[in-house]
Amino acid sequence: MLKTVETEQSQQAMEDMSEKTSEKPLVEAWGNHILIIDDSNQICSLLVSSIISQCAAVSRNVQVVQASALGLLVTMPIVFSQDDSPDILTIYTANNPKSALPVLQLNTLSNLTIICDIMTPADTEVGLFGLLEDLTAKQVPVNLVFASSEGQNRYYVEQLIKQHKAFFVEKGSQAWMELPFALVHRRSMFQYKTIVRSDYDSGFLRGSKQKAEERLRTPEIKKSWWQKLFFWWKQ
Repeated sequence: MLKTVETEQSQQAMEDMSEKTSEKPLVEAWGNHILIIDDSNQICSLLVSSIISQCAAVSRNVQVVQASALGLLVTMPIVFSQDDSPDILTIYTANNPKSALPVLQLNTLSNLTIICDIMTPADTEVGLFGLLEDLTAKQVPVNLVFASSEGQNRYYVEQLIKQHKAFFVEKGSQAWMELPFALVHRRSMFQYKTIVRSDYDSGFLRGSKQKAEERLRTPEIKKSWWQKLFFWWKQ
């Protein structure tokens, strides 16, 4: 296992998660649906694989759905249990918030967890702000987990965190590595809350667009930490 140094942000993320176990959740804290939004296919695949591995340990069936401009591509279920009424965890993946919007149109969503990269350079139409607006309009209870390879990007979602409507996890941190386990095994850690505009309507999220465009012009930074993450996964 690659030894990593926890940043203050990752430590705070785990503390925030622990604090929320004492609050009464709005619905039963079991993630029936997980939506992963990240413009890195490699990172997304690693996260999906890690969640599936945790599901295998508890004999929970998994369905993976890829969301794109062409619609929703449903893959064959991964069966770990032969029960007559199996509990299925559905994992949706999208490269950007715009591609993720069709998922939010589904009427079958329950206990939805969204793991979203704060910087989404591939999406200049919807972005993180547009995603939150859509959640607000549809009044979908959600467990929001924002992620970034740069801890200082927590700034853009600080208002949501202070409102206890979201978590922040730095990619590559101990909290990030433990996230798949937490999603499957630590059910009481997460809650599902309805997002309202006052939770995020500041200037911070709009400022993330420019930072995202800057990241798009420096792919070598992303590649270097992807190599670190791949090494961790192989251990």
